[in-house]
Amino acid sequence: IRIRFGAAGGRLTLHIRGHAGYAARGQDIVCAGVSMLAQTLALTLEDTPGADARTHTEAGELTLSCAETPRTRELFRMCRIGYRALAERYGAWVRMAEEEAAESHRIDKKEDV
Repeated sequence: IRIRFGAAGGRLTLHIRGHAGYAARGQDIVCAGVSMLAQTLALTLEDTPGADARTHTEAGELTLSCAETPRTRELFRMCRIGYRALAERYGAWVRMAEEEAAESHRIDKKEDV
């Protein structure tokens, strides 16, 4: 699974692509962890005033974007912490990268944690 965070043009983005392959379908705890964190972020953004959340999904891929506000930055920060933990523990199945961010939202760039 490849996870990429970014920020540009006043919007924060999360892009997830692939499947973990850690265990059999329905028993893959890595895939479940990645999916649950993304779904929680998407649902929370839907209830966040001013977030203007947009989600696009297709087979094996999810893209989420929202307006950059203090609240959405904090939600994305929480999500990045969770994904970093997964990448550190399950690095053979989860890779995370953070794109260079806009001036207003600096993200430490990390390539393939």
